[in-house]
Amino acid sequence: MQKTIKAQALEFIASNPCKRKEVVKFILDLNGSTTEHTSGYYGTNFMTWDSEGLIRRVNGTYYVTPLGRKYIKDPNVLRKANAKKRAEAKESKLEYYQKTAREFFHIIKTAEQLVEAMGYDFDRMSQSGKRTLLTMERTLKSYQKNH
Repeated sequence: MQKTIKAQALEFIASNPCKRKEVVKFILDLNGSTTEHTSGYYGTNFMTWDSEGLIRRVNGTYYVTPLGRKYIKDPNVLRKANAKKRAEAKESKLEYYQKTAREFFHIIKTAEQLVEAMGYDFDRMSQSGKRTLLTMERTLKSYQKNH
């Protein structure tokens, strides 16, 4: 199976850490291109490879990372790494939502207790205070009924 341009470019960088211009020239040679205008050529790809963790740019020189070296041997390693990141992010979101739900239920319980405690002073409340308390009580009862 023939290696992709990406894998061949990573091999080139791994064997010879170099500037962007040299990598672009290597890729142009692979593509059989004779263009003289290389400004911006493959720029998006370099940024993607960097964000994927395959290469690092230090003082204008590109180096292949350990993940990049694994990718050269097995391109599926990137897919596996991304799947692992997605699973970790999903787990993190689940933990966040569970924590938020616990906090929300605690707030509801506290509000119910406060409404009950305020009910004892109902006769001494102003009309607006009574309306607010009754609205809170209806809202909490509605919530309890639906959950």
